[in-house]
Amino acid sequence: MFTAEGSEESGSFAVLAGEVSVDDPTRYAADPEAQACAPGQHAAVWRLSLSALGLRLDTPVFFDRAADATAAARLVFCPPAPRTAESVPVAAPRSSPSS
Repeated sequence: MFTAEGSEESGSFAVLAGEVSVDDPTRYAADPEAQACAPGQHAAVWRLSLSALGLRLDTPVFFDRAADATAAARLVFCPPAPRTAESVPVAAPRSSPSS
């Protein structure tokens, strides 16, 4: 898989390269991060294994049959939270030094 996004006007450009593979939906049934993003059982799961700028990003994509007649399917992307080099979530509060 290869995708590129950006424009000369915006001054930004991103290139992602990687693979798409099929994953087992039951692996995500009890996963708290997956359930927070896309709760419930899923018909299928695809895993995107992407890399950009030397960083690796593994992202599940949940496939569900649509609940109404306006669409045939629903895809939910659940990218992981960004982490520092020490594997600490970026949004995690940092403790202040004791005084």
